[in-house]
Amino acid sequence: MSAPATAAEPRFDPSPAHDLLFSCSGVSVVLSHAVGDRKILDDITFDVHRGEVFTIVGPSGTGKTTLIRVLGGLTPAATGSVHINGRLLSGPPEEAVIVFQDYSHALLQWRTVARNVAFGLEGRMVQAEIDERVHSAVELVKLDKNANDYPWQLSGGMQQRVQIARALAVRPSVLLMDEPFAALDAMTKATLQDELHRVRDETGTSIIFVTHDIEEAVYLGDRIAVITGSPGRIARTFEVDLPKPRDQIATRQLPAFLEFRYAVHQAIGLDAHA
Repeated sequence: MSAPATAAEPRFDPSPAHDLLFSCSGVSVVLSHAVGDRKILDDITFDVHRGEVFTIVGPSGTGKTTLIRVLGGLTPAATGSVHINGRLLSGPPEEAVIVFQDYSHALLQWRTVARNVAFGLEGRMVQAEIDERVHSAVELVKLDKNANDYPWQLSGGMQQRVQIARALAVRPSVLLMDEPFAALDAMTKATLQDELHRVRDETGTSIIFVTHDIEEAVYLGDRIAVITGSPGRIARTFEVDLPKPRDQIATRQLPAFLEFRYAVHQAIGLDAHA
C-alpha cells in the first residue's frame, strides 16, 4: 500500500536502513497457573529499528502485555531470545523504559510533577543534571507550567504526560508503551498520539506501542505487528507508508489509511465494517 508524500517531513526519518535496536527471535513464554503451565506467547519474531514507532495490535488475551514485559526484561522467555543493541537481554535494560496504562497508580501522588519526573534519576547523578533533565522532559511534554502541581490536581491526559516525561528523563533508546491511552477520552487520546509523534521526531526515541485499537495502531505506526490467538502469535506485519507528518483529520480520510484499517481488521479476523 502506498500514499502520496507530503512536502513537510519530520526531522527524524524512520526506515529499515536505521540501526537495529531490538531483535526478538522465536520467543515463547510459559506462565504457571493453578491448573498448570500455560503458554502465553509462541514463536514471536520481529525486529525494531532506531527511531521507529512499532505498533503491536490484537484482541485481549493474546499476550500483548506479556510481550512488553519480555521486552522490558521483566518476564523471561521460555524459548527464543531477545537482543537489544546486539546484547542478549537477561534483565531490565537501561536503554528501555515501560510506560503503563494505569498512570494514576504509576505516579506518586505526594510528589509534584517535577519530583515525579526526577524519581528515576535520584541517586544516579548530581542535582544540577537532574534539574536539567527534568526541565527538558517536562518542557518536551508541554507541562512546564505544571511542574509544581501534584498529580491529583491534573487531568488524566496530563497525568499520562507526566509518566511519559518521567520515562524520557532517563533518555532511553526505546519507550515500551502498554496501551497507555486506553483509559483516556477520544480527544485527549488524539492529542497524545500527536504528541508522541512529535516526541519521537524531536528525540529519535524508538517506541514499541501495544494497543487493541486498530485505528490507533495504523495512525501511530511506521510498522504494525498483528498478534492473534492463544497462545499469541504474530499473524502478519505491515509497513505503514502513510505520509508524514500525520494529521488526525487528513490522514484518517486517506484511502490508504482506510485500506490499512481494513487489512489489519482482516488479519485479526474481525468484521472490518464493525
